[in-house]
Amino acid sequence: GRCSDLASVSTVAVLASGAPAQPHKLGPERAAAERGRGRIVPLEQLLQSLAQQLPGRAVGVELEEDDGRMVYELKWLLPDGRRLEIEVDAGDGRWLSLKGARLETVLLRPSGAASKP
Repeated sequence: GRCSDLASVSTVAVLASGAPAQPHKLGPERAAAERGRGRIVPLEQLLQSLAQQLPGRAVGVELEEDDGRMVYELKWLLPDGRRLEIEVDAGDGRWLSLKGARLETVLLRPSGAASKP
C-alpha cells in the first residue's frame, strides 16, 4: 500500500552515479536532527503533497545540502514507466526543478516552480 511505500522510501538513499560532488548528501541522523529543529519539511509530508500533484510514486530520495540550503532530490516513477527527477527546497517544500521526458504530458501544476533550462 501507499503507506508502506512512503515508509520504505524514507529510508532509501540513491547512490550517486559519478556526478560531481558539489552538494553533499546528508545521512539519516542529520536529516532527523534537521527535522527535529524544524529546519526541513518532513519527507512523509512532502511525498503526500507530491502524490496529490503527480501520478506515480517516489523510488528514491536524497537529502542534500548545497551552500547552506537543504534540498530533497527525488526520483519519481510515472505509471507509464518514465522517470522524473524533482528537486524540492527541504525548508519550505517549494519546487526548484523538474526534469524528465515529455514533461508537457505530466499532469502537474506546481506552484512557484522554477525549472532549469
